[in-house]
Amino acid sequence: MKISLAKQQQARGNWYWFDANQQVLGRLATGIARVLMGKHRPNYTPHVDWGDHVVVTNAAGILLTGDKYRTKTYYRHSTRPGHLKSRTYAEIVSRFPARPLQLAVKR
Repeated sequence: MKISLAKQQQARGNWYWFDANQQVLGRLATGIARVLMGKHRPNYTPHVDWGDHVVVTNAAGILLTGDKYRTKTYYRHSTRPGHLKSRTYAEIVSRFPARPLQLAVKR
């Protein structure tokens, strides 16, 4: 059985557009991450960067299920004792509407 692996020279990047209005945060983030990793392609190879780009519009219209809008908490730590900071989803979205989506795709 012969296995064919894609080469970096074969990679041709495409642009993908996602409309985030009325979409659930986690499902949208996994769809975007899948495109960025290249897993949507039939000749997916882990070591090849396919050069795909993603544009997301209407990030302020993202939905969360249940009561997560008030209770979901994001933490940051400066690695110094006692410097753990926390913010709720509502606080982050009020200043930076796209930030929760960026963090969900990254993580």
